[in-house]
Amino acid sequence: MELKISGIMDKNRTIYLEYIDGDRSAEIIIPDYKLIRNDGFSKEEIEGLMQYSRDNSLEFFNRAKKINPMTAFLGKSGEDDKKSKKPTDGVVIKKQ
Repeated sequence: MELKISGIMDKNRTIYLEYIDGDRSAEIIIPDYKLIRNDGFSKEEIEGLMQYSRDNSLEFFNRAKKINPMTAFLGKSGEDDKKSKKPTDGVVIKKQ
């Protein structure tokens, strides 16, 4: 499973988390911990993703601080995907 993290989007420090697992995806915003999109995950899986989001929110905020939304929009990022050496629109974290 992959997780894409946006940069900090507003004064409320909103961050968008996009979980991707093959054809399935879900989007959660933090710090509200609100599900804004679910395409294929079960209720139990969403509960697990929400818990994972809560448990790791400090790490996500620290990573999001390094992402410039404008350069990400233009196809460049403050961090690179270390495996492919390609800029990403967020930070990709592998979750087993």
